[in-house]
Amino acid sequence: HNKPWLEIIPDSRFIVFNGNEHEAQSVKLTGMVRLHTPEAMSILKPKVRLEGKRKISWWYMGGISAGEVVDKRVFWNIEQKLGIESAHKVKAGTMEWPFEFELAPAMPESVEGLRETYIAYHLHASVSRPGWNAKDVTCQEHIRIVRTLGQDSMEMTRSRVNADIWANKISYSISIPTDAIVFGTSITADVGLSPIKKGLRLGKIELRLMETVVKRIQATEVPDIRGDRSKTEESEVAKADMEFPEHSRIIYDDETPDNPMMADEMYKFKATLPLPKSLNVCRQDVDSHNINITHRFKLMINIHNPEGHISQLVCRLPVKLFISPNLPVDDANEVCASVHGVSDEQLNSTETVVVAPPEYGRHQLDQIYSDIDPSGFMSRAGSVPGTPAGLMAQSRRGSHENVLSLNGLANGDPAALHGSAMPSLLHSRLADLQDSNGNASRSQDASRNHSPSGGNSPAPGMMDEIHQTDYNMDDLTRVPSYGAALRTPGAMTPFAEGPPSYLEATSRPPS
Repeated sequence: HNKPWLEIIPDSRFIVFNGNEHEAQSVKLTGMVRLHTPEAMSILKPKVRLEGKRKISWWYMGGISAGEVVDKRVFWNIEQKLGIESAHKVKAGTMEWPFEFELAPAMPESVEGLRETYIAYHLHASVSRPGWNAKDVTCQEHIRIVRTLGQDSMEMTRSRVNADIWANKISYSISIPTDAIVFGTSITADVGLSPIKKGLRLGKIELRLMETVVKRIQATEVPDIRGDRSKTEESEVAKADMEFPEHSRIIYDDETPDNPMMADEMYKFKATLPLPKSLNVCRQDVDSHNINITHRFKLMINIHNPEGHISQLVCRLPVKLFISPNLPVDDANEVCASVHGVSDEQLNSTETVVVAPPEYGRHQLDQIYSDIDPSGFMSRAGSVPGTPAGLMAQSRRGSHENVLSLNGLANGDPAALHGSAMPSLLHSRLADLQDSNGNASRSQDASRNHSPSGGNSPAPGMMDEIHQTDYNMDDLTRVPSYGAALRTPGAMTPFAEGPPSYLEATSRPPS
């Protein structure tokens, strides 16, 4: 290059928002602006700008006139200054300026590939040159913003099933494992067919993907669906045909042509529709006020009736196409090469799996129970009633709980995890707790009668009357069935038959 030239080097041209505008987090767009100068020169006002453009357009035909409806505007424009604004001289070589933009989660995602309708983002960099008739050095770089599935969207993804009986013809069940499909993969449907009418023959199977695009132009600044001008377009973006697989009939082990089974005739097979790998043919799902794109998977089965005419079974299932970071789209709107060795079905299932919290034994930063020093928790000195040690301090006897037996939970003991060794331990703890309640209540009454605060204390024996109800161990260990529990009225608390009095409520220790 004999002339100075400029280039923008973003750290990533593929910006991903995880979830919708209420769920996603802000993302930073960072990079470098590099100026190449073959010789020393003077420059001023280096800057970089992020620009978002939107164009919505369609043609209309009415009566004797025809025309085009167009709404084109710049809806996003942020500029950042680089280096020194005043004129200064730079040496021959290379000069770099870093930049950083914070992208809000409410930004609309890129929509490209539609005719005369798009949402596109570009980075523009420029360096001015002082002097008469000196042209500025400029460049631009394309940026793609996509919105993939977030945590809430993953939880809402589900399988889609269409199962019914066509009276006197066929019983069918058509399902897809998930309605969230990665752009550029394929849709695989599980098909189950059982003819009812004798002499019915199944023919060709047709697979289609229908795309519906709704364009809106706002009449005012506030979106209003009733007042806005809109245009709805539906097109077929993917298709595939397959012959009916006669070999997919379910044959039982003891079935032979001479000895057929009495079970109904049934066919089960998979039907796969490959999706386009270019945004120029098919777009991802977009949910915005100005541009709304949705998709439907359509499966049709030709049925040859014994009378000679052909019927058609049509099934439509809604699907959601999204661009995955594992299958990014390049500047030519083409999907990059897929992950090596991973099928489309595996990729779709892994993309929509909600990551569950790790199991207790597979911790990384959490402290497990066996590593905690129990001295600070079991000590009766210096504790307050709000702590576990404070609750134990109300009893004259030390705790008889077998704390070491709980280590089985932390050490991954299978018996402890399944609770096979716990009933006898819980039974003994409940008996010890029943004995300790009487001692605790008597010690609390004695301490209140000798309290120097001068406040009113409940009459002696009041707390004992409340806690004197004995437990029936056989009744406590019995677990009713679900139906019996619904029919049994709720039991009163064993501590009191009615609400406590004012003196009882004010004399109890704080919880």
